[in-house]
Amino acid sequence: MNKWVTAALLRIVGMLVDGKVLDEILRLVQTYFSETLSGPEKRDAVEQELRVLRGEVGEAVRETAGYLINLAIEAAVAYLKARSEQ
Repeated sequence: MNKWVTAALLRIVGMLVDGKVLDEILRLVQTYFSETLSGPEKRDAVEQELRVLRGEVGEAVRETAGYLINLAIEAAVAYLKARSEQ
C-alpha cells in the first residue's frame, strides 16, 4: 500500500478510536517496529503495554472494543511499513 492510502486509513481509524488511544498505539507500534521480534510477538508486546496503561489513556483503551484496538494496530503497522518503504 502506498503511504497516502495508509495515511487515509489511519485517519479513518482515528474517527473510530479515541485520538489518545490511536496516538499511543502508533507510538507503541513504532517502538516495536524495528525490533527483531516476530510479528505476533510485536503484537503481543503492544497489546500487553496497552493493558497496563493507567490514567485517562488507559481508561480509554479499556473502553475501546477489542476489534477496534486490533484495527488500529494493523492500520499503524501498514502506515509505518508504507513510510519506511519510501
